[in-house]
Amino acid sequence: MTVIRAPPPLISFFFLHFWVSFVLLDSLLVAFRHMHHYD
Repeated sequence: MTVIRAPPPLISFFFLHFWVSFVLLDSLLVAFRHMHHYD
């Protein structure tokens, strides 16, 4: 029962997208916090 059989490139792309999104969000959060601290 191997229905979840996606090509490696797709998984890699998904993982890369998730990682980039997480990093971007973290950076934005840190910047927002820094701005709040400055205020």
